[in-house]
Amino acid sequence: MPDLSGKTFMITGANSGIGYESALALAENGALVVLACRDAGRAQQARNLILQSAPNASVESITLDLGDLNSISSFASEFKKNHQRLDGLLNNGGLIAAKRSETSDGFEAQFGINHLGHFALTGRLLDVLVNTPDSRVVTMGSRMHTSGKINWDDLMSQHKYDRWAAYKQSKLANLLFAFELSRRFDKAGSSAISLAAHPGVCKTGWADRNMEGIMKFIGRMLGQPASIGALSPLYALTDPNVQSGGYYGPDQDKKGYPVETKAAKSAYDEQASKRLWEISERLTGISYEIS
Repeated sequence: MPDLSGKTFMITGANSGIGYESALALAENGALVVLACRDAGRAQQARNLILQSAPNASVESITLDLGDLNSISSFASEFKKNHQRLDGLLNNGGLIAAKRSETSDGFEAQFGINHLGHFALTGRLLDVLVNTPDSRVVTMGSRMHTSGKINWDDLMSQHKYDRWAAYKQSKLANLLFAFELSRRFDKAGSSAISLAAHPGVCKTGWADRNMEGIMKFIGRMLGQPASIGALSPLYALTDPNVQSGGYYGPDQDKKGYPVETKAAKSAYDEQASKRLWEISERLTGISYEIS
C-alpha cells in the first residue's frame, strides 16, 4: 500500500469486521479515516483500538444511519463542514440475511440500507468526490450476487420475503450501481472512478452469531480472517493500477489475495442498471450531477 499521507478516506460500517480492518490499515499508512457508523459508542471503541495500534493516526467518527435518508443528509453536511476532500469512499456497511424489517423511510431494510442508503450517501458526497483529483468510490459486493435477481415487481419484498433472496438482490444492486457510476464518471470526463470488491468468505463475529447449519460450518472451515478479506477493498481503494469499473476479489475466489476478477453477467446489464438508477433516484430524491 502506498503512503496515504494527506488523503482522506471514509468507510461505512467501520466499527467491526472488514470495515474496521480496512480503517486500521488506511490509518496505519497515514490517511485521515472517517468512521461512518450507526452506533456512536461502537465507533468510538473502534477509534480507540485503531489509536492503540497506530498512536499517530488521524481517525474521526461521525454517526450515520444508512436506513434513514435524513441521517444521511445530516452526515454529509457534517462531513463537509470540516473536510474539502474525499479520496476514497468505501461503501461497506449493511445487513446480511436479516429478518424482514423496514427503514425509517419505509424501504425493505436490506435493499434500503445495502443499496439505497449507499446510493444516497454517494450522491450526497458527490461534489466533494468529484472535486478531489482521482478519487475512488468502492462498493462492497458479495459472491452471492451471482444468484441474485432484481425483483422489479416487488423490490421491497412486500408480497413474499426470503432473507437470502433479499440479500442477494441487494448485492446485485450494489454491483449494478458501482458499474453504472463508473460509466457515468467516464462519460462526464471526471477523474473520479467507481469500482467494486468482494472479500470472499470471512470469519466474522456476525457470521458466527447468525449463520446456521452448513453455512456456519463452511464459514468456520473455509473462512479467512477479516484482515485478509479487507485486502480486496483496500486494493481497490489504493492500488495505482486499478481501473474504473473493475471488480476485485481473492485469487482463490473464497480466500486469498486480491486480483481483478469478473462479476456475473447480470451485474453488467446496462439496461437493468439504468432502470435501477432511475428507481433509486426517485425513491431517495437524489439526482447525480457529475461535472
